[in-house]
Amino acid sequence: ISACLVGSEMCIRDSIKAFCMCGLSKTGPLCDGTHKITDIKPEVVKFTEDKRLRVCGCQKSERLPYCDGSHNG
Repeated sequence: ISACLVGSEMCIRDSIKAFCMCGLSKTGPLCDGTHKITDIKPEVVKFTEDKRLRVCGCQKSERLPYCDGSHNG
């Protein structure tokens, strides 16, 4: 998939995930705290159902932290 690092992340009902929004995380697509050197905060999401997500790795998506295919064009 182009230069974008799209991750597939399984999210379990009632779980909370912090997705990297700064692009610096070594454990992307999840936050590892590296954002603390920036003004950018992670996107924290609580899931109400089991779901598999396509997570953006290029930071170009209009729907961060979710992939919208922007890396293709």
